[in-house]
Amino acid sequence: MNLLAETGNNLSQAFTIQTVGVCVVFGALATLWLIVAAVGKAFTLKPKTPAPPPAGQPAAPQPAAGQPAADAEDPDLIAAVIAAAVAVTLGQNARVVHFAPTDPTSLLWTMEGRSQLYASHTTR
Repeated sequence: MNLLAETGNNLSQAFTIQTVGVCVVFGALATLWLIVAAVGKAFTLKPKTPAPPPAGQPAAPQPAAGQPAADAEDPDLIAAVIAAAVAVTLGQNARVVHFAPTDPTSLLWTMEGRSQLYASHTTR
């Protein structure tokens, strides 16, 4: 009878330890969740106003209401935008060596080769 009482006491103690451990883990997870949620709120509350242009540089001109915007398919405009992006990203010493628009028909050979590759594999 004494052995059963000790076993019951040990089981009760083990259950208490496991319960406390689970509560600690869930408490830590809840704390991390609250921290991540607070950081996310801090980033979404940041005002999204455009920065004013630096002193000495005029602001970019806005097109007039009746004036059409620049053509997005103009190759010179696209080359200028790519060159500006390269200069900003890689520095003033970087150069655009080659610029060529993609031809939609060039993708046909790629798709044909891929379909032949897939067709060559057997399914299980």
